Order: sequence, then structure tokens, then C-alpha cells
Amino acid sequence: MFSLKPPKPTFRSYLLPPPQTDDKINSEPKIKKLEPVLLPGEIVVNEVNFVRKCIATDTSQYDLWGKLICSNFKISFITDDPMPLQKFHYRNLLLGEHDVPLTCIEQIVTVNDHKRKQKVLGPNQKLKFNPTELIIYCKDFRIVRFRFDESGPESAKKVCLAIAHYSQPTDLQLLFAFEYVGKKYHNSANKINGIPSGDGGGGGGGGNGAGGGSSQKTPLFETYSDWDREIKRTGASGWRVCSINEGYMMKSTY
Repeated sequence: MFSLKPPKPTFRSYLLPPPQTDDKINSEPKIKKLEPVLLPGEIVVNEVNFVRKCIATDTSQYDLWGKLICSNFKISFITDDPMPLQKFHYRNLLLGEHDVPLTCIEQIVTVNDHKRKQKVLGPNQKLKFNPTELIIYCKDFRIVRFRFDESGPESAKKVCLAIAHYSQPTDLQLLFAFEYVGKKYHNSANKINGIPSGDGGGGGGGGNGAGGGSSQKTPLFETYSDWDREIKRTGASGWRVCSINEGYMMKSTY
């Protein structure tokens, strides 16, 4: 009689498995430390990790993960993820792709989804709930949204309070921009924006004071000499300064 059991396989392979490469051994993702790019004199006031930046309003598939920091100059979102749906790339000398200057912030709104609460934060206000979302309305019509679903609740609250405090100072002289401009332009080389202070040209180039370059301030283009110096700096030979409208006075023949 024939046996109905299938025969046992007798083939045996003596080939060794392929050796593991270093890429496979070190296949664990490397956690890269995200660090902000700071200007001279800029300091980090507060930060929170595992923040999600919302890109689209109707879906979360384009959201970015990273770290949100607040400095004395800006709020910055640091991420390794590429920006989706972006066709054009530009680079700012002072700001990164996900940076918002504190002076550009118009309103700060914190939201708690679980308690169904939201609050507009002021400079000296307290926050009685842990925010799950931060909405920033900017003066340039941008609306920036951050989610704190995976962040520590206390860290999220502290960074929101820090942004509200530093974006609405009680004195304008406390803004970082004033201190940074002073260090940038008031150098010891007696220059203003790279031009020697003695080269003010016609129309009273030295009208800003006789204290030399160290006492000069950043040009506000409210005087004849400021405009004359700027034309010489840029080499705009086809232009000249005219003081007929000085003091914002209109000519009678207009």
C-alpha cells in the first residue's frame, strides 16, 4: 500500500545568510538635537519640545513636528521636516523660514480642546488651563497655529506666557531691535551703515551732531543729510535730494 503522508524534505542548504552591514545594525533613528539660530545678544527665554505646527486647515497630513522656542527677539519653530507644498525658497538674513518676530505679533490666543476654553493672552495675564493649541495672529496677516498634543502641559503653558510677555513690552526701548541696531551700526570705526560719518555731503552732512561716528544713530531718513548719504552709499547717480517738501509741507502750486 502507498503511504498518504507527504515525504519529508531532504534538501539542505549550506549557504550562510548575508552579513549585516553597518546601516542595518545602526538602523535605529538618530535623534538630532534641534538648536535655534540666534543673533548676537539674543537669548532663549523658554522652549517646548514635541510641538506640531499646523500647515493646512482641513488636514493634518502636512503638519510639521519640532521644537518651539521664544527668545527676546522672535518665536522660532525648529524642525528637520521639509516644508510641504512649497515652490519658492527664500532666505532672510535675520529670520528663518518658521520665525516670527515678536514685534509682528498682533494677538495671542490659547485654546484647550478638552475644557472647550480659549483665552486671549496679554502681557501680565495668568493662564488657568493647560493649552492644547496656540494661535498667533500676525500683523502681516499670517495666522500661525501650534499644537501641544504630545508636549508637556506645563512647558506649553510657560512658552505661551513667555511669548505674551515679550511680544507686548511696557516700554518700547525694551525691544531687542533697539539693542541689536545699536551694536550693529554704532561701531568704533566712525561709520554709519558702512559710510564714514564725515562723508555726509552737501546739505549738512554733519548736521546730526559733532560727536563723531560713535554718537551717530541709525538714519531715520527724516533729514536732508540722511538721504544724501544714502544716495552716495548706493551710487544712485541719477537721483538728487530735494528739500522742497521738507517737514511734509506741500507746495502752494500743487
